[in-house]
Amino acid sequence: STWPNNKPMDKLLRGIVDFSKTGAKNYLEWIKKANSAGGAHSLIITCVDSRVCPTSFTQCGPGSFFMVKTPGNFVPTLDEITSDTAGFHDCTLATMDLTFNALGIKNAVVCGHSDCKVNVLQQLCTIRRYPFMHDARLKIQLFGLWIDLDLAQVHMFSPQQQRFIPVTNDNLDSLIRQPSL
Repeated sequence: STWPNNKPMDKLLRGIVDFSKTGAKNYLEWIKKANSAGGAHSLIITCVDSRVCPTSFTQCGPGSFFMVKTPGNFVPTLDEITSDTAGFHDCTLATMDLTFNALGIKNAVVCGHSDCKVNVLQQLCTIRRYPFMHDARLKIQLFGLWIDLDLAQVHMFSPQQQRFIPVTNDNLDSLIRQPSL
């Protein structure tokens, strides 16, 4: 059956046509750069909220990082993995296994949005409890980000200062040298 006045699909399909005309060339350039740079460098776990778009606010194109979007950037604890919830958690766990164990990705970032700073830290603590975090061969580093959606300002958690700090040109070098959690 047809769906008259399906504006969301109309918008999506028109966007695809526009992409084919104007965006495909840029997309292919991003892919080429990502391939020559060795592929993805990080795993980002972020909220399913459609306003949270790490590729936009990091200015990283396709192929730069793996991304898992979960409600509330939720990472299940080992205790929460049961047969009743396994389907919900499988994608997060499978992606962590793929990126860290199979592909050797060294950076994991949990990225929340507006007023969920504590949640970002809770999810990072959950990841730290996973057995692969204690595998010396993997050397995985954990980082916390959150974006203020009202100001479009990204903050990074500083373990040294024990708080989230706005990412600016003035403190960029200092934040780059921050130890992981």
